[in-house]
Amino acid sequence: MNILTYVPSLLAATFIVFSTPSVLHAQIFSLPDRIRDAKLSSLSIEALQVDQDINKVRPSLLGSAFFVKKSDVAYAITNAHVVAALRKNQQLLVGANLKRGKAYLEAELVKADHTIDVAVLKLGKTLFNSGEEIEFDQAFVGVSLFSPDSLIQEGVQVLVIGYPLNIGVESLGNQPVSRVGIVAQSTGPFGTFLIDGIVSHGNSGSLVFKAETLQLLGMVIGFKGDKIDFVDETGALLARLPHNSGLSLCISANKILALIP
Repeated sequence: MNILTYVPSLLAATFIVFSTPSVLHAQIFSLPDRIRDAKLSSLSIEALQVDQDINKVRPSLLGSAFFVKKSDVAYAITNAHVVAALRKNQQLLVGANLKRGKAYLEAELVKADHTIDVAVLKLGKTLFNSGEEIEFDQAFVGVSLFSPDSLIQEGVQVLVIGYPLNIGVESLGNQPVSRVGIVAQSTGPFGTFLIDGIVSHGNSGSLVFKAETLQLLGMVIGFKGDKIDFVDETGALLARLPHNSGLSLCISANKILALIP
């Protein structure tokens, strides 16, 4: 069944559509409640070799993504470099949770901007599902939740939702990892900003929500790396190892929204 016709017809019963939260909403629900709701919009970007049987071989993780609905069309938003990592002999799959189990959806690349590292994927038919019925347990991030750059202020607490180090990507249902950080530097001229919060490989394409209101501030691009030198007693370099600085680079929601048809 094609998700583009399936989703709108069962939207009210099957999907939760995030709307602009009020102050009352933010005050009523605790942080764990908001994290639970935020996780509903997280997706995984996975790859499978074209000659492999998805019933027998588990796809490999390329990165994280999130659900967006605009003009009744369902999209997955991720990084351009995540999609570019797909090999010629691989098929791109979007992993989504069902009420019972997990589904893999076809995805067509609609737009990719490597300057801001954003890719927009149009979701297609369900290729495989591990549940008996295709009843999705996911949530769209509504366009009204895309925040202006003015809300990306230093010190604002954020939630990062995704799949670092392949953690949480399961064949029977994804369990995205949540982390809490703060905005460390507000948006620059290209719509990027920094958060003080560690992300890892697999977090590319992760959502960045304002923790208080669940407004979408942006998406993770990657982390600011550093190197640590190990030397002997003479000062000679023995090894230079990569180091995660704990500062993560993100692209603003405003830039992402401008790319969605």
